[in-house]
Amino acid sequence: MLQSTYLSGQELQQFETRRDLRGLRSAMDAARRTGESKTARTLGDRICYLVEALSSLKLKEKREEYFKHVETLRAQGLSTQDTPAALGDIRN
Repeated sequence: MLQSTYLSGQELQQFETRRDLRGLRSAMDAARRTGESKTARTLGDRICYLVEALSSLKLKEKREEYFKHVETLRAQGLSTQDTPAALGDIRN
């Protein structure tokens, strides 16, 4: 879950509002309650994969926004030193 470290807790929490993720979590909980550990593990793996995929897409989106912003600043002859990445914080 390396890419998730670049996302805020709020961004990760937004994934939890997705119907597919809620359904998988509900099914995993039901499998755990009924003792179906293999099914629960499989569902847990699917959840991890989905969160990883969503995190990768969100990170790509954030990077595209950042570079678009920086290109605009450079085109205007403005400094990019005050951008979040230049300040060491790419999470903003």
